Amino acid sequence: MTYQQAFDYLIKSYSIGKKREFDDLRLFLAQFGNPQEKLKIIHVAGTNGKGSVCAMLASILRQQGYRAGLFTSPDLHKFNERFSINGEYISDENFAKYMALIKETSEWLFGDEVMSYFQILTVLAFMYFHDENVDFYVMETGIGGRLDSTNIITKPVLSVITAISFDHMDILGNTIEKIASEKCGIIKKNCPCVLYLQGELVYNTVKQHTEEKQSELFAPSHIDFEVFKNDLTGMEFSLKNDYYNYPIVKLNLLGEYQIRNAATALTAVCALRKYGVEISDQNALDGLANTVWPGRMEVIEYNSRTIIFEGAHNAEGAENLARSMQTYAQGRDVTLLTAILKDKEYEIMLNNLNSFADKVVLTRPVYGARAVTVSTLYTTMQDKNKTIITEQNCRRALDIAMKITPPDGLIVCTGSLYLVGDVRAVIKGLGERS
Repeated sequence: MTYQQAFDYLIKSYSIGKKREFDDLRLFLAQFGNPQEKLKIIHVAGTNGKGSVCAMLASILRQQGYRAGLFTSPDLHKFNERFSINGEYISDENFAKYMALIKETSEWLFGDEVMSYFQILTVLAFMYFHDENVDFYVMETGIGGRLDSTNIITKPVLSVITAISFDHMDILGNTIEKIASEKCGIIKKNCPCVLYLQGELVYNTVKQHTEEKQSELFAPSHIDFEVFKNDLTGMEFSLKNDYYNYPIVKLNLLGEYQIRNAATALTAVCALRKYGVEISDQNALDGLANTVWPGRMEVIEYNSRTIIFEGAHNAEGAENLARSMQTYAQGRDVTLLTAILKDKEYEIMLNNLNSFADKVVLTRPVYGARAVTVSTLYTTMQDKNKTIITEQNCRRALDIAMKITPPDGLIVCTGSLYLVGDVRAVIKGLGERS
């Protein structure tokens, strides 16, 4: 199987794939010796921040000298990005090799019924990271936790639950307690669990689940921090909670909300240490400082313009970005380049994003079937007392944003990771998504 054939098979599964029961996935993986049970897995769920926390933990483990596998979603430009070991993506050759094995085994077990898109990626990750003999595998859930395909594992070394808010309510439930309960599905018996600093409703829900599973809960009651530096080059701050006290923490990732994600990653380090994993304070801090997470408050200089890419894809993410831009705009002219998907709270999101913009360009991702139309976005905007331009083609939308933004201004590309990936690919000269 060539890479293109592997790509075509995976794309086909997006439309015709069938989500199989956990028993089917276990039967499939049993043909390869149950790799999911032989890996040391850190399982991370949450509404916001789980990708950032995964990237931080993988970087910390790598800094300590471990071989760290990382599985996250979505990708920005190429499927390979979802599978990395110490920062290196899976090769095209390996991607095609494992996809061929998956296709062959699936046809033998299930006939013409193709597994779902995310299940194919999930089993590929288990097979690849096992064969590559990683020391730890940091694994991000897709949607939820309890029924997520990643949750076929039985004994992770650690479960981590990041910030929980409203998203995917049609699947996870329409109350914060229901959503939290779904995320708590990753908590396993006698396996420790780390919780991001949450409100009382979420905390009580998680605490109940950990008690039922006899899982030790690592949940800070407070996070105290003082910011010393916060600009487009990075952040420096102190950080203190029930588990540690660090006078200086450095992050290249931007946005004050990342401070709480860093706090969660460092709490996870404390939990891992208690359960026998060696990680020094210095390597933990260096790992945070070296964390790279493309498309998330990522700053790129392009043709004398500064562009901030931020994959804020739900209401809380948009609110966090609007708050961050109060710091980063610093009186500069800001152009918002945005597209939003239909299944999001796009009215709330758009008006949060519009709040920091002087000019707005509304567009759609390349694969825009799931996106809100530009005319609907325009109608949704409450504040229209500014330059607002609609352009269906996101490449032309970037050109427009470049033209209407002064050299000392900022372009903020956000609202959908699909849009971020498309625009970033143009700037990086990566061509069409593959």
